[in-house]
Amino acid sequence: MPTKSKRMDKLYADMGPYVNLVTVKEASRFLRVNVQRVRQFIAAGRLQGRKMAGRWLIDRNSLREFAELNRKTGRPRDGEVEDRASAVQKYLERAGSR
Repeated sequence: MPTKSKRMDKLYADMGPYVNLVTVKEASRFLRVNVQRVRQFIAAGRLQGRKMAGRWLIDRNSLREFAELNRKTGRPRDGEVEDRASAVQKYLERAGSR
């Protein structure tokens, strides 16, 4: 009997181009939006998806491009600022110069 690794390799080889597809739920987690919002992006043509067996599937590369082009502006979330100390220092300098 083949090992699990070999069986998985064969499975992925049989899947061909479908390996790079993600579900709407996976896309919503990646984009940090709800599932309905991802469906709205698809319906509006902002995100490329295809319906297979009654489910919407999205290409991973298309999803990455969409995320890169549609970055949110404004205040970054916690952990997104690389150097918090320098950000605080800049804020204090601006506040002190007023």
